Amino acid sequence: MLTNLVSDAYGLQSTSGVTFSTAYLLPEERNDACRKLISPFFDARHIKSEKGGNLEGALTSTHIGRLLIGETAFNSQRHERSRKLALSSSLDQYLIQLFVSGSLDGDCDGRPVAVRPGDIIAMDLSRVANTQISPGATVSLIVPREAIDKATGGRSIHGTVIKAEQAVTRLLASFLISLSDVAAGIDGDEALGVESGAVTLLAEILARKSEAARFNEDSVLSRVLRTQVLSYINANLTSPSLGLDAIIARFRVSRAHLYRIFEADGGIATVIRNKRLDAAYRALTQGNGRSALSITRLAHELAFSGSNHFLRAFRARFGVTPTEAREQAFSFELADQDVASLYSHLLNYANPASDNLARRIATPLKKLTPFPDDFLSATAAATSVKTPG
Repeated sequence: MLTNLVSDAYGLQSTSGVTFSTAYLLPEERNDACRKLISPFFDARHIKSEKGGNLEGALTSTHIGRLLIGETAFNSQRHERSRKLALSSSLDQYLIQLFVSGSLDGDCDGRPVAVRPGDIIAMDLSRVANTQISPGATVSLIVPREAIDKATGGRSIHGTVIKAEQAVTRLLASFLISLSDVAAGIDGDEALGVESGAVTLLAEILARKSEAARFNEDSVLSRVLRTQVLSYINANLTSPSLGLDAIIARFRVSRAHLYRIFEADGGIATVIRNKRLDAAYRALTQGNGRSALSITRLAHELAFSGSNHFLRAFRARFGVTPTEAREQAFSFELADQDVASLYSHLLNYANPASDNLARRIATPLKKLTPFPDDFLSATAAATSVKTPG
């Protein structure tokens, strides 16, 4: 059973998790509800060439410890995760998606991606992505990044696609489907054990399947140094002395070595400037910063040489001024970066009467062995949902 049913005050059947479906909304309400529901993840737009013109979809979600697991069904949509959205949401997890049916095309921070039925994609929610999806369904898992980053040695897995024909994909897909099926019944100490096992399995598979997995020993050491340098930069963004010389003195490494490690980022100075600008954007668009924070003071606290320097650099990175960024900030508010805050956000849009739709999504998922052939049978049940009446 997908969810643990209870009765609400109106006699409707609801779940111990979140269920949502546009099928239970008036047509004029669907776009707005869909966009708000997934707003911490993506800015969603309907692909106008499709008949009807509305975003359509359904979602179920349950949290297990620091994991968030669920199914989604959707029509054709464009999903953008801009740098501004990534910074505003402050999410720092990985999104793992098994495409039961449908497809995804686009890029993950400049890395081209193409996902087909049976494939699994990993996205880093701290980074940008721009994708287009066709009608279909997914099983999605949000996981904390620490264990995965440790297993990959700091290598990026953003946009990594594990193809359906690989044996390990079948193993991971079966695990994701089974985990989603039993998630509502897992709690307490069981949740901690399941979380640990799930993260370990994912970390090992993603570490081995990342396209960048083969490095010589020197490259491994360089990645360790890169991680340490980035941590040092993050901890010292407000220090006027933060710069190339300070990093060389701290880590006793040559300029040439640092240049090689950060060449793709434009050099150490660019990394420091961008991190300071990102910190400024977060301060201006989150919490009290929207109304109380002086832009001049913020520029000074982040060690910019002056307000004009700060304004030029900010506009170059985000396409807006600091004042405009504050005025145009995304409307959602997450209490924190963790799964509990995400889950609370999803609960705001739950419609308990859609549990029967959740069951209809779940039914084809249980039949996906072997795949990918059987994946195609899920589309109709997952996406062709008629408004109850």
